[in-house]
Amino acid sequence: MVEKLVSGMEAKLYGDRGYISVELKNRLKDQGIDLSIKNLAFILSVAVAATIGWFQLENRIGDLETANKLMQQDLLEASKQLPIDQEQFMLLEHIAAQVEKVQIRIENMMHNKVNIERNQKDIEKALADLEKLKDKVRANGGTH
Repeated sequence: MVEKLVSGMEAKLYGDRGYISVELKNRLKDQGIDLSIKNLAFILSVAVAATIGWFQLENRIGDLETANKLMQQDLLEASKQLPIDQEQFMLLEHIAAQVEKVQIRIENMMHNKVNIERNQKDIEKALADLEKLKDKVRANGGTH
């Protein structure tokens, strides 16, 4: 009966060794059908591992979806600001931009101060050199 069921097949069948006679096992093996219990144990272990992996994956996906929903809810609550709060935020942004501009101007003015001090020293030196030239011209008999 079993030979008729598996006629034309080459595969592995799984069954309990105690219930299948040695004669039937040998006839099926000649036909290309293997009834090894090791194969059954391997397939069961793969099925168990796959099932455990599946449940762990489902659990992780659930955790991530929950975290995503909580984050979205927090963002929605944060965006529900009163008009006065929104106006204050806009004012703060405007003031921060103005402060940045003032800081840049101050930095530029510091550079200008250095340049002005240098120019003052150069002018004082030029005046001193001019006075020396005037003195030399006077000493040579010039009227100027």
